[in-house]
Amino acid sequence: RLTEQGKVVGTISLGIDITERKAAEQELQRYRDQLEALVADRTSELTTKNQELEDFSYSVSHDLRAPLRAIVGFTNILNQRYRGTIDEEGKRYLSYVLAAGDRMGKLIDDLLHFIRLGRRMTMLQPVFLDKVFEELRDEMSGRMAEAEAHLELAAGLPAVLGEPTIVRQVFANLLDNAINYREQERPLRIQVTWKICGKQY
Repeated sequence: RLTEQGKVVGTISLGIDITERKAAEQELQRYRDQLEALVADRTSELTTKNQELEDFSYSVSHDLRAPLRAIVGFTNILNQRYRGTIDEEGKRYLSYVLAAGDRMGKLIDDLLHFIRLGRRMTMLQPVFLDKVFEELRDEMSGRMAEAEAHLELAAGLPAVLGEPTIVRQVFANLLDNAINYREQERPLRIQVTWKICGKQY
């Protein structure tokens, strides 16, 4: 407003065209709505797939447990009824079958546990490697003896942060590979050692 001697003699007005800005905001909102809808669809699809996978794992575990129970059951019957007529080598083989059956049952449990991990955040916790390898040595004693394998564990194996089922399965697979791909003409010697690398927090 322009004044002269207290009287209004004119006005000045300024205007800004915000049509393009409004159009851009509306376009941005449209993209946001599309993205939210896409995320919702993908989340729903992932939830359905996870449920299908869990249902499948329960079905498979049930199908696996039935013959496993039969194998372990009949092996126990042989071990109990005919133990007096079986030589030491036969008894040792029966113990291998029972140990393998127990291991198979644990693997089925681990499979179900692993599937459930996909539905929630994995919580890291200390995993004591000395205990892990001692259990694996007992479970794989039959295969170790058959392969003339000797497992040597370094003293003071540390605890590591991880998901226990996954850590255990990793080392079980490594031991399996060591036995499967060994040089047949000589006894197998497996050494487990450790060292600290990098910064410690």
